Amino acid sequence: MALINTVSIPIADDAGATRRVVFHTPAAATLAQIQTMWDLAAPELDALTGGIISAPDITLALTNPGGLKTTALLDHFNRQGCNIGFGAANTNYRWSQYIPALRDTLITGGGVEIDLAGFTDWRDRMLSGDAVVLPTNRNGDDLDTFITAVLSFRK
Repeated sequence: MALINTVSIPIADDAGATRRVVFHTPAAATLAQIQTMWDLAAPELDALTGGIISAPDITLALTNPGGLKTTALLDHFNRQGCNIGFGAANTNYRWSQYIPALRDTLITGGGVEIDLAGFTDWRDRMLSGDAVVLPTNRNGDDLDTFITAVLSFRK
């Protein structure tokens, strides 16, 4: 499967309903190159639609580092996971992240074992990022507080 970037453009109609126009670019395209292409394409899409274009976003193609497992663990299913709740700067609302196929070693008594390294490492990375990138909620507010972790079953 080829690595690609995905650009998603929301278009709101007169009633406020939103649908997205999506296009893809090669993974080798830089953000600056994609922005230049979008600067040319945006007026053309605007002329094509009667809706308004708001806040396009992009999903960049990443490569996994070495050392990750290459097969799923036996009896670990995406439907059994964990909702991790974080607080974020500048908002009173929680931001939640679903982790699918939660390792059974992190499940105890019908809940999530939040003090084990498998959980704390991820939680701390989401709160501190690295030297350059700090994770945010979908509005760009820095994640600043761990609130809760709840075992969750989804279809």
